[in-house]
Amino acid sequence: MRLYEFANSAIAATLKTIVGRHQSRSASAKYNWAGLNELLKDDGIEMNYQVYDALYKTSPVIQELTKDYGPNGVEFEVPGAPDAKNDKTDSEKSQDSVNKVAASAAMKNISS
Repeated sequence: MRLYEFANSAIAATLKTIVGRHQSRSASAKYNWAGLNELLKDDGIEMNYQVYDALYKTSPVIQELTKDYGPNGVEFEVPGAPDAKNDKTDSEKSQDSVNKVAASAAMKNISS
């Protein structure tokens, strides 16, 4: 394993821990760079937009963990968080099913 691959995996492991903490609380995870650096300081990691951008472009794991990032900070993809992609509540799933059945029934009534 090359040095940069080791560094990427160590950072990815730390970021997975952060995402896991937020997942356990069903909370989104948005950080500005100073806030993220506060969490990473014990690991000796200092993050900014340029560093994160380079990591993002080279690491599929970091791409998977990232919802959005920019000059102001980063937002992580947290499964179970209120704004997680493809994360519908049971009532939304139920309503989707009802809509499909109703649409199907309406089409049958129209065609008969």
